[in-house]
Amino acid sequence: MSEPTLNIWNGISEDTTFDKKYFLDMDMSFSDSGDTQKACHTAGLGSITILDRLTGYGHDVRDVETGYRDKHGEFWLASGDFNILEKGCKTFCEAIALIKSSANNCIGKEHEDTFPIQRAERAEARVEELGNALQDIHEHFRIEATLTEDEYEKITKNVRLVK
Repeated sequence: MSEPTLNIWNGISEDTTFDKKYFLDMDMSFSDSGDTQKACHTAGLGSITILDRLTGYGHDVRDVETGYRDKHGEFWLASGDFNILEKGCKTFCEAIALIKSSANNCIGKEHEDTFPIQRAERAEARVEELGNALQDIHEHFRIEATLTEDEYEKITKNVRLVK
């Protein structure tokens, strides 16, 4: 693996060996409380950061927290002296999975956009859900209107039935 370009590592994948050599010390000179941060920004997997910081709970109370931001911008944060570099992870995949499963503050939303079958299943479920909602509307209300297809989609896009 070559040195990162603009602090972003290219070529790191899920099966890349997880190693502290990929983490760069970040400039924390603005902090007067001795905070430190290490970061590993990858082109394909997202970013992992480790922050050792003074908390807001009183004097000299510190915490170490590890964050993971995926390529979709979702964020997971594991705090409570959680330093991913000390957890014995063998690969980036294992490290990311451990951060996600240990997240206790911010828990991101999983994206499955790389899995067409799951996308199709979710789309089918949404179509069925909308069909059921429209059926409920037709059963309880008489609707008379002439709408274009675009107008109809806009109106029904955020319809929620309340009984």
